Amino acid sequence: MRRLCGCLSALLLSALAPWAASFEVRVHAWAAPTLGVHQAATGAGAGVSVAIASGLTDGSTLVVNSLETGAGLRTISTVADNVAGSPNTYTPIQGPITSTGTGGNRRCWQHYAKNIVTTSGALTLTVTFSNTDNFVVHVTEILGASTTAPFDTSANHDDAGSTNSHVFATSPGITTAATDIFVAAAATSNGSLTSITPASGFTDLSGDANVGTASTVQVLSSASGLSANTLAWSNSSTARNATNCVSSFVATASAAASIPNGLSLLGAGQ
Repeated sequence: MRRLCGCLSALLLSALAPWAASFEVRVHAWAAPTLGVHQAATGAGAGVSVAIASGLTDGSTLVVNSLETGAGLRTISTVADNVAGSPNTYTPIQGPITSTGTGGNRRCWQHYAKNIVTTSGALTLTVTFSNTDNFVVHVTEILGASTTAPFDTSANHDDAGSTNSHVFATSPGITTAATDIFVAAAATSNGSLTSITPASGFTDLSGDANVGTASTVQVLSSASGLSANTLAWSNSSTARNATNCVSSFVATASAAASIPNGLSLLGAGQ
């Protein structure tokens, strides 16, 4: 009987040998996304187009911050680009986030497109609004974000206090995965800004005192989340209200290490 069992064990091990030789466990890691191209455009009509002539990377994520610095309370009809075949879909994240108070209403919206297709690194993105007003559109490219589900979470802040200084905090705070990248934008009345100061850890991408908007970005190195300020700025001598949007995006997994072929996951004798 023992001899029979021994023979069966030998046969079983022989049959499993090819499988064991090719067995491999891969360990994945998530590297932080990085900032790619950023560009902004202004307009006073019912549509604003941002033309990016070169530098975009196929497969990246585009974040679109649309900001109304007039008081018309417009809505967004469409967000689209000119790539042949319309392969890119711009999904709404939030908005309109409206601030009311002295100096009229301000609005912000955020959209994103994942795993984008470009025309040799270029595209023109157009945001169409329901009517004319003063608008600014910021387009931010995120490199290394997930190609299937890059969006993580979002928050916003309505500063309707009509003050000369605005310090934006996320409300509610954001709790995120490790190594997220944050994109924030804010708007106040057209032409009323004198200075723009990003909060600690954020980088100013395209703050413009003349058009009353700013966009910033921050990359996390750990799952610390975000509960503090995202942006600070000062108005002219006239008190104004303002609004702020922030969203975060997760990285794509990359194969970082593997257990060599044939190495058992169990210790000897187990």
